[in-house]
Amino acid sequence: MAIQRQIIARTSSGRRVVSQGTMLELLLPSRVRRKVLALFMINPEERLHIREIERRTEEDFQGVRRELNRLERAGLLRSKRVSNLKFYSLNKEFYLYPELRSIIIKSERAGEGIYR
Repeated sequence: MAIQRQIIARTSSGRRVVSQGTMLELLLPSRVRRKVLALFMINPEERLHIREIERRTEEDFQGVRRELNRLERAGLLRSKRVSNLKFYSLNKEFYLYPELRSIIIKSERAGEGIYR
């Protein structure tokens, strides 16, 4: 069961719903990014290749690659080349790591289901 939240905008004629969805969907609109973040936050010790991330998240290669690049540029993920393969891992020293992990774990426990 997903917990639904609404963002309400006030207008001169009254109230209207602007956006509806789970809290995590409102905070992180990219479905692929939510899935990639959840995968790494739930398994913080793993080093994963892009094809493994693609398989586990059930998302397309291009979307996964795009989000991995964004998260790496932000500093949340690190990458390391081994031979001709690039492996990604979580940067636990990232300044928002504890808070992000807490939010994602709580969302999973609340039944919001990142993997929907």
